Amino acid sequence: MHKRLIRTLWTRGLIYGLVVSIPFFAYAACMFYGAYLLSNGEIDYENVLKVSEALVLGTIMVGQLVVFGPSMVKAQLSATKILQLLKRQPLIYSPAKTFNTKWKTSGNIAFHQVKFVHPSIPFLPSLKNFSLQVKQSQIVALVGSIGAGQSVPIQLLLRFYTPTAGCVLLDDHDVGAVNLVSLRIQMGLVDGDPIFFHRSIADNIAYGITFREVKMNEILGAAKQANVHNYITTLPEGYATLVIPEDLKMTYGQKFRLSLARALLRDPPILLIENLQSAEDNDTEIIVEEAMREACMGRTCIIVSNYLKSAIRNADVICVLRKGTVVEEGSHKDLMEARGLYYRMYCKQEHLQRKTDSQIYMNTILAQDNSQITE
Repeated sequence: MHKRLIRTLWTRGLIYGLVVSIPFFAYAACMFYGAYLLSNGEIDYENVLKVSEALVLGTIMVGQLVVFGPSMVKAQLSATKILQLLKRQPLIYSPAKTFNTKWKTSGNIAFHQVKFVHPSIPFLPSLKNFSLQVKQSQIVALVGSIGAGQSVPIQLLLRFYTPTAGCVLLDDHDVGAVNLVSLRIQMGLVDGDPIFFHRSIADNIAYGITFREVKMNEILGAAKQANVHNYITTLPEGYATLVIPEDLKMTYGQKFRLSLARALLRDPPILLIENLQSAEDNDTEIIVEEAMREACMGRTCIIVSNYLKSAIRNADVICVLRKGTVVEEGSHKDLMEARGLYYRMYCKQEHLQRKTDSQIYMNTILAQDNSQITE
């Protein structure tokens, strides 16, 4: 095996050396014969140079073709695979090539007997017989423990996935029959863990709007509505401050409000808030809740969370899921009186919150006592 490899390398080296040396031999032969013709007066010097240059360039091209011939075969195979990938039809198919930027939904959403099986977990349905009516300007909260499937309805509404069974309607239109851009332009998605890019704060807020020019006063308005304007003005360069994703020194509340401003810039009829978490302190919690209350006014809003915050408790309808199935539905008051899963989740979180608050209070007292002793 080793000897065969050595022999192959020697052969390739000899061929490469021969191919590289051919232009030089050709140039030498051309000059030698040209000199002979010049001495006999059969050709002039200008034509000798023309012929020699043409011959040298031609032999170089032939030599490169020989050297890179095997690579061309590999490149052709790779190009075929790439072209097949580009021609592949996406699973989430958009029915029309054009979209209507003037169309605006009223915000009525309906899920009818929806079943969804995630491609990566085919043996466990994420949703089973899920039905829900969301009326115009209504705030609906989807809650449950981790893995209960409360985030799936938003993913189906945005057509990140297609339901395995059942249908999702927007203003009595199946979302699968609506152009993707026309559909998604109607919604603003606020992620609890948003992605930011190596651009300015203003560019990050305006990210995603490609169908029109975004003016600075629009960005300012969205930031003020999301209660993040005051924070941005404290930054060294304000809205021109560069965001570095690898070294993002922002709290959850700041990131959430920037994501909210990005969504509000679209002025969407539907607001989708996913992975809503608890803020780092009570003051930030109040600021975030005020921003959400302002943002949800006059819009259909779906909030997904594992934490039963005041934004969840104040929702018009709370839908409790367990293992992809709706087990309870109603207002906060109704669900607390029912003393079911929602009641148990609420009591557990309240107990943990009181325990955390007590621990913080005790740590503060101990720190004050230690400082007095030191003095």
